[in-house]
Formats: sequence, structure tokens, C-alpha cells
Amino acid sequence: MPSSFFSPLARIQIFLESFFYAADRISPRLLPAELVILLAEAALYMWLFRDCSKRKAALYALAANLASFLLGLYLAKPVWKFVVNTML
Repeated sequence: MPSSFFSPLARIQIFLESFFYAADRISPRLLPAELVILLAEAALYMWLFRDCSKRKAALYALAANLASFLLGLYLAKPVWKFVVNTML
């Protein structure tokens, strides 16, 4: 690949790392996105799981979103490093 390809890729990596990570900690910018996802999931589960109570559906959405968020925190950096290392 031409070297001109790597410069934009490096800029994208630097932007994403500075946007979501700051000194090896998660940026607060992720929390509003997670809240929107939680509300959307809760609304969807309340609509899909009409047989159970709305509270159960909302708790299911909260548990699923929390598990997904925590797994994402655990895997984000290793997966990103793997992708960048295989592309460069």
C-alpha cells in the first residue's frame, strides 16, 4: 500500500483514541451515547415483550446494555490495537 494511505489512517487512530480515551481512562463522551442506546433498547424490549411487565423489560434492557458496555470496555483497546497492527 502507498505510504499516503497510512497518514490518514494514523490521523483517524489518533482522533479516535483522543475522543474515547484520555490517559487510559474512558471519556465521558461515551456515557450520553450509552444512555441513548439504553432508552432505545428499553423502548424496543417493552414493545417486543408485551407478555411481561414493562418493568421487567426495562430491567432486561438495563442488564443487557450494562453487560454490553462492560464487555466493550474490556475489548475495545485490544481489538483496536489488533486492527491497527494488522493494517500497518
